[in-house]
Amino acid sequence: MTKQYITLVGSEEIIQQLEAAPALEGVEFGKSRPADSLTDAVDSPLGPEEIKAIFSVITVVITTASAGLTLFERLKILFNSSDNKAPVPVDIREGRNGRRIAKFDRDSNPTELVQKLYR
Repeated sequence: MTKQYITLVGSEEIIQQLEAAPALEGVEFGKSRPADSLTDAVDSPLGPEEIKAIFSVITVVITTASAGLTLFERLKILFNSSDNKAPVPVDIREGRNGRRIAKFDRDSNPTELVQKLYR
């Protein structure tokens, strides 16, 4: 099976927790970064120091379908354990072209997401 490259765009809280969690076999994380560009902060009527990144982006490499399932199950656990009663959904995108694969929220089924990923 080939490696799948995906990009996750979601709340800073969820992305940081996912990045800080113990390693998963068959899953590699890039370094998370703010979703907003620095030029937006510079052009803003507010000063750059007043702008807080709301969303973060992280690139993930998944080597097998079972590793993808483990990743999405962990993401579901993070959503269910969040203090936020309605956490912001995580957008799952194809890492190479940015095509949207799915939106992940508390109601998402990890098995269905893996099936979408490996179509």
